[in-house]
Amino acid sequence: MKRLLLLIFSLILYVNVWAQPCNVSVTASINDTICLGQSVNLTASGGNNNSYNWSAAPGANPGSNNQTITVSPNQTTVYTATNNCQGGGNASGSITITVLPLPNNVSINPSQNNVCPGTNVTLTAITTGSGNSYLWSNGQTSSSIQISPQSNATYTVTVTNSNGCSRSANQTINVLNAPNAALGGSFVNCGSGSFLFTNISSTTSTNTNYLINWGDGTSSSPSSNPAWTTVPHTYTNPGPYNLTYIVTGNNGCVTTNNYL
Repeated sequence: MKRLLLLIFSLILYVNVWAQPCNVSVTASINDTICLGQSVNLTASGGNNNSYNWSAAPGANPGSNNQTITVSPNQTTVYTATNNCQGGGNASGSITITVLPLPNNVSINPSQNNVCPGTNVTLTAITTGSGNSYLWSNGQTSSSIQISPQSNATYTVTVTNSNGCSRSANQTINVLNAPNAALGGSFVNCGSGSFLFTNISSTTSTNTNYLINWGDGTSSSPSSNPAWTTVPHTYTNPGPYNLTYIVTGNNGCVTTNNYL
């Protein structure tokens, strides 16, 4: 009798163990929809242990038995994790990772690249497709922007498509050196109205042209080769006069200073 009861108990225990549910599920760390180039962690749970056989379709198998793997598919892919069950057999769970496309090739087209300080430059984001939004590194949000850099500067545009996926491009604008337009001398004369001005520009070796508008309807173009050192001017009537000194460099940049 005892042997019969023991046999019945063992059979019930065996059937109970064999009949225990064995399910495997897979979850994504952030979302099961990602943009091309993004990564996502996949975690399997269920089964008899924490060692899972992973597979991917299409694409190469992840090659890992870990409970959590990191994937970065370049197309929509189904990932499957398989584990054995306590009572024998296997169980599998799957997840589909949907991969959304990025905006088409993004670039920046500058209206000009090598400019003098303060020159207006138009930057245009180049891409294709509809429904795109734009964000520039200076905060502007149109596809084309106007800038006036005073020194070398790099601008970035981020284009986001209707899927919410983004791609960026950079463009550096080179700003040329401006000539120095510094004029020395006394700018006040209570006597004869005669003045003597001196060239104290720090860029005389690269200056190619000088022009002085005296403010009385006359002007002078002192020598640039060799660079002028002093130039006189006499005002026939009392002032004041607005003197304008214009210097051009060998790169075509122009600097204007006003003296009153």
